[in-house]
Amino acid sequence: MNTFRFTRIHLFVLPIILFQFTTHCYSQTAAVQQNAQRVILAIDELQTEIDSLLTRYTIPGASIAIVTEDSVVYAGGLGYADVESKTKVNEHTHFRAGSITKSFVALGILKLVEDGRIDLQDPVKQIVPDLSIDNPWEATDPVRIVHLLEHTAGFNDPHFNDYYLDGDPDIPLMDGLKVSEHYLNVKWKPGAYRSYSSAGYMVAGIIIEKVTGERFEDYLKSEILDPLGMTTSTFRFTSETEQLLAQGYKASYQPSQYWHTYSRPAGSLNSSAYEMARYLQFMLNKGRIGERQIIAESTIDRMERSTTDPAAKAGLESRVGLGVGIGYYKGFKWYTHYGSIMGFCGAYGYCRDLGIGCALFTNQWDIDFEAGITRIWGTLRSYLVKDMGYEPQTPPEPEISRETLQSYAGYYKWCNPPQRLSAWIDLILNYRIMKSENNRLYYKNVFFGSWESLIPVTEKSFRGEEEFRASMVFIKTTDNEPAYIYGGSFYKKTSWFKAWLHGVLFFLSWVIMLSSIFVAIVWVPIELYKRITKKNKRTQYLRIRVIPLLAVIIILLSFILVGMQVNRSLAYIGQKTPVNIFFYLSTLGFAVLSFVSLFFAVRSFQEPVKTMERIYALILSLSCVGTTIYWGYWGIIGLKLWSY
Repeated sequence: MNTFRFTRIHLFVLPIILFQFTTHCYSQTAAVQQNAQRVILAIDELQTEIDSLLTRYTIPGASIAIVTEDSVVYAGGLGYADVESKTKVNEHTHFRAGSITKSFVALGILKLVEDGRIDLQDPVKQIVPDLSIDNPWEATDPVRIVHLLEHTAGFNDPHFNDYYLDGDPDIPLMDGLKVSEHYLNVKWKPGAYRSYSSAGYMVAGIIIEKVTGERFEDYLKSEILDPLGMTTSTFRFTSETEQLLAQGYKASYQPSQYWHTYSRPAGSLNSSAYEMARYLQFMLNKGRIGERQIIAESTIDRMERSTTDPAAKAGLESRVGLGVGIGYYKGFKWYTHYGSIMGFCGAYGYCRDLGIGCALFTNQWDIDFEAGITRIWGTLRSYLVKDMGYEPQTPPEPEISRETLQSYAGYYKWCNPPQRLSAWIDLILNYRIMKSENNRLYYKNVFFGSWESLIPVTEKSFRGEEEFRASMVFIKTTDNEPAYIYGGSFYKKTSWFKAWLHGVLFFLSWVIMLSSIFVAIVWVPIELYKRITKKNKRTQYLRIRVIPLLAVIIILLSFILVGMQVNRSLAYIGQKTPVNIFFYLSTLGFAVLSFVSLFFAVRSFQEPVKTMERIYALILSLSCVGTTIYWGYWGIIGLKLWSY
């Protein structure tokens, strides 16, 4: 009887479910069509808004494409491709796409997989045996192709000399690896963490060349670009490209030189908004252009998810696929990639739920480029999702025991900073603390910031107050250590003592070292006065003041000069400039002067020096020596920026 009733209920409900399903599908399709019409009607308003942002952020020009699965809703340009000649941007104007190149290299690798020529699980050295990968875990955990594309190989990023190629722009990729001693150093076990790395895509380009016997540029043009209808897009700087390419700019409309790059598979694409529209439709249609299936649907599905990202393995929705990023905007899931290179910045994204995609290119890049491009990109996407009548639903909040929440409380250390050269400061600035209070979990930076609430999604996963899906998950490492993953960042539990000791020693050392400059403002004029007036009561054993002061001044000056150089162009960091040579010598000088100052500080206890001066000199010299040892561990002492 119960079975009969169960069946009857389902037989009764089934037509309703089918009706609702077909109505939903129709409604979604109708909504997409209506949205496309609304975007067309609002184009003038959108153009006005973006034009005002271009002026506000001193960006000379921009090119935009908006598409649905079967039509180009809009393709056009705003502002100038060349300010001096007053050449306007249009939909066919070429821009450098930077890291958007990675999406096409990933497609090239996946095409080889689809054709049965390689497998994503193949170890890299099995395909390219003469590749010098410094991987301490090679015997048990080799770097595999999938690690390269999902940013889980453990390589560094970025390498400053990648941005500056002085010589043949078509230099073989294998030769390009030789410009940096650290290019293929594996920092941690492959697959252990995710950390963005252009080096992985450099190696992916080498694999394409090894397997096909062609230059990666030629293979991608014949197998990807041309079939997509991107016939003028190119990975090379040719005379034809030069005619189509916008002039790149730095801040304040300063022209930027066209810098070639060694890691071409990571950032050499030149394309237009019009041709990126073809790519967006190709992705929205899961590998199909018109009636032709260029890449299998299953291959595109694989491109849009990760299997090696620890976040994905822990049950979170990964933020990366293969050559594509994944995220939510206004409750809608978007597949995106951003790109920047000297003089240019861009982004693309497509949303399957909306059946729409967009691309944005600009011809300006400087050290503060993100403010402008982020604002324009947000404005563009806001127009695409506006008035959709969709309110994203937050998942129900489960009950979690106080004991479970309390087990998550404590101090956490960041484990996967992307760049070793900045890890010495990144680690200190990114300690986190969790606390459980009133049956709620809160977290903040240990040294600054305010407490933020975490809302449970499951017993182990949480979301922020402004988020609609879980973005953080607590796990146990292979060593059974408590840890959590937030986006791509991996944090392991540590003691309060280690967190505070690390931070306090660092900040205290810098306060003491900088104090030598302020103290010098007092004693230097006094000492000069004594010498000019030939007073007999001069300060004894002056070297305990002068030597550490010189150490602090030269290292501060070197950092300031490098910062000023970066403001001119990031490319200069990768060159053997006077500033970089001075930085190299100043780090060595700082180390030598630090130890010399310690020697004289200790010796001052045997000299006729005031007690307070002795103690201050000893503390100051110890701060300098401690900083030297710390920097030496992280490779800052004797650093040659032009060869890193």
